[in-house]
Amino acid sequence: SLRTGLTSPQHPFKGIVCLSGRLPYEINVQQVPLTIKQRTHIFISHGTMDAVIPISDGRDIISKLTQNGFQISGKEYVMQHQISHEVLNDLKTWIKTELLRK
Repeated sequence: SLRTGLTSPQHPFKGIVCLSGRLPYEINVQQVPLTIKQRTHIFISHGTMDAVIPISDGRDIISKLTQNGFQISGKEYVMQHQISHEVLNDLKTWIKTELLRK
C-alpha cells in the first residue's frame, strides 16, 4: 500500500492503510512531493509480537514518514502478524475522522 500510495504518478489517494507492513527500500520519502505529504493521511498498525515483520519495521515507517511531514495515525497492538478487532475498530474510526470529514 505504501509503494502504490506514495509513488503513483497521478496520486488519487486521500489515505493509505498499512497493516503490519514495511516501507519499501526504494522509496525515498524526502522526494515525495509536498502536496502528497500534505493531503495524504496514513494509518499504520503493527503487532508488538509480530514474528513475520518485526515491530521495528513498523516503528521505522512511522519515524521516517513523521520526520518528513506526513500525517500519520500509528498504533502498536499486543498481537502477532494479524489484524485484530481492535485494529479494525481503530481503522473504522480513522476512516470516519480523517477520510470522510468534509
